Amino acid sequence: MDMVRFLIMAFVMMMPFFTGYVQLPGEQAASYQSGYLGLECIEAGTDSYYIQTLYLEKLEEWKGEGYIPLIVQKDEFGVMEDSVSRAVMEYGSMENYAKEMLEKAKQVDAGQFFEENRENYELWMEWAEEEATDPDYSWEDDPDIQSDLYLPGYGGTYLILKVPAKEPYEVLAYVPFGGYNECPLPEEHIAVAKRWYELYGAVPCAVGYDTLQYYLEEPVTDREAVEKLSEEMMIYCADIVFQGVGDLDYLKASIKGSPFWFFWWD
Repeated sequence: MDMVRFLIMAFVMMMPFFTGYVQLPGEQAASYQSGYLGLECIEAGTDSYYIQTLYLEKLEEWKGEGYIPLIVQKDEFGVMEDSVSRAVMEYGSMENYAKEMLEKAKQVDAGQFFEENRENYELWMEWAEEEATDPDYSWEDDPDIQSDLYLPGYGGTYLILKVPAKEPYEVLAYVPFGGYNECPLPEEHIAVAKRWYELYGAVPCAVGYDTLQYYLEEPVTDREAVEKLSEEMMIYCADIVFQGVGDLDYLKASIKGSPFWFFWWD
Protein backbone atom coordinates (compact mmCIF):
# COMPACT_ATOMS: atom_id res chain seq x y z
CA MET A 1 0.00 0.00 0.00
CA ASP A 2 2.86 2.37 0.81
CA MET A 3 4.38 1.76 -2.64
CA VAL A 4 1.04 2.48 -4.35
CA ARG A 5 0.68 5.72 -2.39
CA PHE A 6 4.26 6.69 -3.33
CA LEU A 7 3.62 6.09 -7.04
CA ILE A 8 0.39 8.11 -6.96
CA MET A 9 2.15 11.01 -5.23
CA ALA A 10 4.99 10.84 -7.74
CA PHE A 11 2.54 10.95 -10.65
CA VAL A 12 0.72 13.96 -9.19
CA MET A 13 4.03 15.76 -8.62
CA MET A 14 5.12 15.20 -12.21
CA MET A 15 1.87 16.18 -13.97
CA PRO A 16 2.62 19.96 -14.09
CA PHE A 17 5.88 19.29 -15.95
CA PHE A 18 4.28 17.69 -18.99
CA THR A 19 0.89 19.36 -19.53
CA GLY A 20 -0.68 22.59 -20.73
CA TYR A 21 -0.59 23.51 -24.45
CA VAL A 22 -1.89 26.88 -25.70
CA GLN A 23 -1.70 28.21 -29.26
CA LEU A 24 0.67 31.15 -29.66
CA PRO A 25 -1.14 34.03 -31.46
CA GLY A 26 0.51 35.23 -34.66
CA GLU A 27 2.65 32.11 -35.15
CA GLN A 28 1.77 29.24 -37.43
CA ALA A 29 4.12 26.50 -36.30
CA ALA A 30 4.82 27.44 -32.69
CA SER A 31 2.64 27.11 -29.62
CA TYR A 32 3.20 27.98 -26.00
CA GLN A 33 3.36 25.13 -23.51
CA SER A 34 3.21 26.01 -19.85
CA GLY A 35 4.93 23.85 -17.32
CA TYR A 36 7.56 21.76 -19.10
CA LEU A 37 10.42 21.50 -16.60
CA GLY A 38 8.49 24.09 -14.63
CA LEU A 39 9.13 26.74 -17.28
CA GLU A 40 7.10 28.53 -19.91
CA CYS A 41 8.18 27.42 -23.36
CA ILE A 42 7.31 27.29 -27.04
CA GLU A 43 6.66 24.07 -28.89
CA ALA A 44 8.65 24.60 -32.09
CA GLY A 45 8.07 21.36 -33.99
CA THR A 46 10.80 19.53 -35.91
CA ASP A 47 11.84 21.84 -38.77
CA SER A 48 15.45 22.72 -37.95
CA TYR A 49 15.56 25.93 -40.00
CA TYR A 50 12.39 27.23 -38.36
CA ILE A 51 13.63 26.27 -34.87
CA GLN A 52 16.99 27.98 -35.43
CA THR A 53 15.32 31.12 -36.76
CA LEU A 54 12.89 31.22 -33.84
CA TYR A 55 15.71 30.65 -31.34
CA LEU A 56 17.78 33.55 -32.67
CA GLU A 57 14.68 35.75 -32.67
CA LYS A 58 13.88 34.93 -29.04
CA LEU A 59 17.53 35.29 -28.01
CA GLU A 60 17.31 38.94 -28.97
CA GLU A 61 13.69 39.53 -27.92
CA TRP A 62 13.97 38.07 -24.42
CA LYS A 63 17.18 39.91 -23.49
CA GLY A 64 15.24 42.85 -22.12
CA GLU A 65 12.86 40.58 -20.21
CA GLY A 66 15.50 38.72 -18.22
CA TYR A 67 15.06 35.41 -20.02
CA ILE A 68 17.30 33.27 -22.22
CA PRO A 69 16.03 30.70 -24.75
CA LEU A 70 17.18 27.09 -24.70
CA ILE A 71 16.15 24.48 -27.27
CA VAL A 72 15.27 21.13 -25.70
CA GLN A 73 14.40 17.91 -27.47
CA LYS A 74 11.28 16.31 -26.04
CA ASP A 75 12.44 12.86 -27.07
CA GLU A 76 10.11 9.96 -27.79
CA PHE A 77 12.43 7.60 -25.92
CA GLY A 78 11.51 9.15 -22.56
CA VAL A 79 15.13 9.77 -21.56
CA MET A 80 14.60 13.43 -20.68
CA GLU A 81 11.41 12.64 -18.76
CA ASP A 82 13.24 9.98 -16.75
CA SER A 83 15.98 12.48 -15.91
CA VAL A 84 13.40 15.03 -14.82
CA SER A 85 11.60 12.45 -12.67
CA ARG A 86 14.81 11.56 -10.85
CA ALA A 87 15.71 15.22 -10.34
CA VAL A 88 12.28 16.03 -8.90
CA MET A 89 12.34 12.98 -6.63
CA GLU A 90 15.76 13.96 -5.27
CA TYR A 91 15.39 17.74 -5.03
CA GLY A 92 11.62 18.18 -4.69
CA SER A 93 11.21 20.38 -7.76
CA MET A 94 13.05 21.49 -10.87
CA GLU A 95 13.42 24.93 -9.29
CA ASN A 96 15.29 23.39 -6.36
CA TYR A 97 17.37 21.30 -8.76
CA ALA A 98 18.43 24.41 -10.71
CA LYS A 99 19.43 26.26 -7.54
CA GLU A 100 21.47 23.30 -6.32
CA MET A 101 23.27 22.85 -9.65
CA LEU A 102 24.18 26.54 -9.78
CA GLU A 103 25.64 26.30 -6.28
CA LYS A 104 27.58 23.14 -7.14
CA ALA A 105 28.91 24.75 -10.31
CA LYS A 106 30.48 27.53 -8.24
CA GLN A 107 32.70 24.91 -6.64
CA VAL A 108 33.98 23.63 -10.00
CA ASP A 109 37.08 25.20 -11.56
CA ALA A 110 36.76 24.56 -15.30
CA GLY A 111 40.46 25.15 -15.86
CA GLN A 112 41.29 22.56 -13.23
CA PHE A 113 38.72 20.20 -14.79
CA PHE A 114 40.65 20.28 -18.07
CA GLU A 115 44.02 19.88 -16.35
CA GLU A 116 42.85 16.91 -14.30
CA ASN A 117 41.70 15.16 -17.46
CA ARG A 118 44.71 16.07 -19.60
CA GLU A 119 46.25 12.62 -19.17
CA ASN A 120 43.35 11.15 -21.10
CA TYR A 121 43.86 13.80 -23.76
CA GLU A 122 47.50 12.76 -24.23
CA LEU A 123 46.41 9.15 -24.76
CA TRP A 124 43.70 10.26 -27.18
CA MET A 125 46.22 12.35 -29.10
CA GLU A 126 48.39 9.29 -29.70
CA TRP A 127 45.37 7.49 -31.10
CA ALA A 128 44.30 10.49 -33.18
CA GLU A 129 47.75 10.85 -34.74
CA GLU A 130 47.82 7.16 -35.65
CA GLU A 131 44.36 7.40 -37.19
CA ALA A 132 44.97 10.66 -39.08
CA THR A 133 43.40 10.18 -42.51
CA ASP A 134 45.19 12.89 -44.50
CA PRO A 135 48.64 14.09 -43.32
CA ASP A 136 48.61 16.87 -45.93
CA TYR A 137 45.26 18.28 -44.81
CA SER A 138 45.32 21.88 -43.51
CA TRP A 139 42.43 22.86 -41.26
CA GLU A 140 43.41 26.53 -41.57
CA ASP A 141 43.09 26.51 -45.36
CA ASP A 142 39.96 24.38 -45.52
CA PRO A 143 37.62 25.05 -42.56
CA ASP A 144 34.51 22.89 -42.27
CA ILE A 145 32.08 25.44 -40.88
CA GLN A 146 28.94 24.31 -39.05
CA SER A 147 26.62 27.01 -40.31
CA ASP A 148 23.44 25.69 -38.72
CA LEU A 149 22.17 23.81 -35.72
CA TYR A 150 22.06 20.04 -36.05
CA LEU A 151 18.51 19.11 -35.05
CA PRO A 152 17.61 15.64 -36.35
CA GLY A 153 13.92 15.08 -36.94
CA TYR A 154 13.93 11.60 -35.44
CA GLY A 155 13.39 11.01 -31.76
CA GLY A 156 10.85 13.75 -30.98
CA THR A 157 9.86 17.39 -31.28
CA TYR A 158 11.69 20.44 -29.96
CA LEU A 159 10.74 23.02 -27.36
CA ILE A 160 12.26 26.44 -26.73
CA LEU A 161 12.39 27.03 -23.00
CA LYS A 162 12.04 30.54 -21.61
CA VAL A 163 14.73 30.31 -18.93
CA PRO A 164 14.97 32.95 -16.16
CA ALA A 165 18.77 32.80 -16.08
CA LYS A 166 20.98 35.75 -15.15
CA GLU A 167 23.82 34.54 -17.38
CA PRO A 168 23.60 32.50 -20.61
CA TYR A 169 25.64 29.59 -19.25
CA GLU A 170 23.20 29.17 -16.35
CA VAL A 171 20.51 27.76 -18.66
CA LEU A 172 22.12 24.32 -18.26
CA ALA A 173 21.08 24.28 -14.60
CA TYR A 174 17.44 24.10 -15.64
CA VAL A 175 17.73 20.86 -17.62
CA PRO A 176 18.95 17.62 -15.98
CA PHE A 177 21.78 16.62 -18.28
CA GLY A 178 25.04 14.74 -17.76
CA GLY A 179 26.66 12.31 -15.37
CA TYR A 180 26.38 9.17 -17.48
CA ASN A 181 29.21 7.23 -19.17
CA GLU A 182 31.90 9.77 -20.14
CA CYS A 183 29.50 12.73 -20.08
CA PRO A 184 30.57 15.34 -17.48
CA LEU A 185 28.44 15.97 -14.40
CA PRO A 186 25.73 18.67 -14.63
CA GLU A 187 27.74 21.12 -12.54
CA GLU A 188 30.81 20.51 -14.71
CA HIS A 189 28.80 21.33 -17.83
CA ILE A 190 27.78 24.64 -16.25
CA ALA A 191 31.35 25.48 -15.22
CA VAL A 192 32.71 24.70 -18.69
CA ALA A 193 29.91 26.73 -20.27
CA LYS A 194 30.84 29.67 -18.03
CA ARG A 195 34.49 29.42 -19.12
CA TRP A 196 33.64 29.27 -22.82
CA TYR A 197 31.15 32.11 -22.52
CA GLU A 198 33.72 34.35 -20.84
CA LEU A 199 36.49 33.41 -23.29
CA TYR A 200 34.59 33.09 -26.57
CA GLY A 201 31.04 34.34 -26.02
CA ALA A 202 29.72 30.81 -26.57
CA VAL A 203 26.14 30.24 -25.37
CA PRO A 204 24.53 26.83 -24.73
CA CYS A 205 21.61 26.80 -27.16
CA ALA A 206 20.29 23.24 -27.58
CA VAL A 207 20.10 20.13 -25.42
CA GLY A 208 19.05 16.63 -26.48
CA TYR A 209 19.12 13.57 -24.27
CA ASP A 210 22.74 12.92 -25.34
CA THR A 211 23.73 16.06 -27.25
CA LEU A 212 24.62 19.66 -26.44
CA GLN A 213 25.13 22.58 -28.82
CA TYR A 214 26.51 26.10 -28.49
CA TYR A 215 25.87 29.30 -30.43
CA LEU A 216 28.46 32.03 -31.04
CA GLU A 217 27.49 35.44 -32.36
CA GLU A 218 31.17 35.94 -33.22
CA PRO A 219 32.81 32.61 -34.17
CA VAL A 220 36.37 31.77 -33.13
CA THR A 221 38.86 32.42 -35.95
CA ASP A 222 42.17 33.07 -34.18
CA ARG A 223 44.62 30.20 -34.78
CA GLU A 224 45.90 30.01 -31.21
CA ALA A 225 42.38 30.12 -29.80
CA VAL A 226 41.26 27.31 -32.12
CA GLU A 227 44.24 25.18 -31.07
CA LYS A 228 43.50 25.69 -27.37
CA LEU A 229 39.78 25.19 -27.81
CA SER A 230 40.21 21.95 -29.75
CA GLU A 231 42.17 20.49 -26.82
CA GLU A 232 39.47 21.46 -24.35
CA MET A 233 36.71 20.15 -26.60
CA MET A 234 38.40 16.77 -26.96
CA ILE A 235 38.88 16.51 -23.19
CA TYR A 236 35.28 17.58 -22.67
CA CYS A 237 33.80 15.25 -25.28
CA ALA A 238 36.15 12.74 -26.89
CA ASP A 239 33.27 11.19 -28.84
CA ILE A 240 33.19 14.17 -31.21
CA VAL A 241 36.55 12.91 -32.52
CA PHE A 242 36.39 9.15 -31.93
CA GLN A 243 32.84 8.74 -33.20
CA GLY A 244 32.53 12.01 -35.07
CA VAL A 245 35.07 13.90 -37.17
CA GLY A 246 37.68 11.17 -36.59
CA ASP A 247 40.69 13.47 -36.62
CA LEU A 248 41.85 16.38 -34.44
CA ASP A 249 42.62 18.54 -37.48
CA TYR A 250 39.08 18.05 -38.73
CA LEU A 251 37.84 19.09 -35.29
CA LYS A 252 39.83 22.32 -35.59
CA ALA A 253 38.37 22.83 -39.05
CA SER A 254 34.87 22.48 -37.61
CA ILE A 255 35.63 25.11 -34.95
CA LYS A 256 37.20 27.86 -37.07
CA GLY A 257 34.53 30.32 -38.16
CA SER A 258 31.62 28.13 -37.03
CA PRO A 259 28.69 29.86 -35.28
CA PHE A 260 27.61 26.52 -33.78
CA TRP A 261 29.42 23.79 -31.83
CA PHE A 262 28.06 20.27 -31.51
CA PHE A 263 28.80 17.70 -28.77
CA TRP A 264 27.57 14.13 -28.50
CA TRP A 265 28.16 11.53 -25.80
CA ASP A 266 27.51 7.91 -26.73
